[in-house]
Amino acid sequence: MKAEAKLQKWFSQTALAKRYGVTTRTVQRWTKNGKLPPPDKLPSGRPAWGDIVIEAHERSLIGGGSAAA
Repeated sequence: MKAEAKLQKWFSQTALAKRYGVTTRTVQRWTKNGKLPPPDKLPSGRPAWGDIVIEAHERSLIGGGSAAA
């Protein structure tokens, strides 16, 4: 039996801001400063982060790094 591939979901700047309890400007700053991974660009041109990337980033912070906040 093959494992089913997980369908990726996307976080917008607004969704990440809500997730972390900050403003969208803070999300932009964290991205610029390398505290968040760089976003992908959706076909609309808007930045978005895949849930797989964000969850892996959060796990790496829990594992011994400093929190994004």
